[in-house]
Amino acid sequence: MFVNTGATACTMRGFPGVSILDQAGDQLGQPASREGTEGASVTLAPNGTASAILHTTNGGTTGQACTTPATSMRIYPPDNTAAMVIINTFPVCGGFSVGTVVAGATGR
Repeated sequence: MFVNTGATACTMRGFPGVSILDQAGDQLGQPASREGTEGASVTLAPNGTASAILHTTNGGTTGQACTTPATSMRIYPPDNTAAMVIINTFPVCGGFSVGTVVAGATGR
């Protein structure tokens, strides 16, 4: 989820970039592909939120078993070159895709 931590409104549009990383910080498999069409621009008021849905399918990531631990995700907000890293441990399965950013949506 993206949160506008600034004092003024901001606008986002498009797909975030998402990669999963192993314990050493190396990317596992390919980054998430884009799913669907780019949505409309969303304006986030201060403390407003937006999110995108990340999907994965069963099956191994290229060269990795499905049980390879991924310890974090690297996420680039739409139209940004600076990434944030979210720490998490979850089983890795291939076929990642990400949807467009939607204001106030929650992940599922």
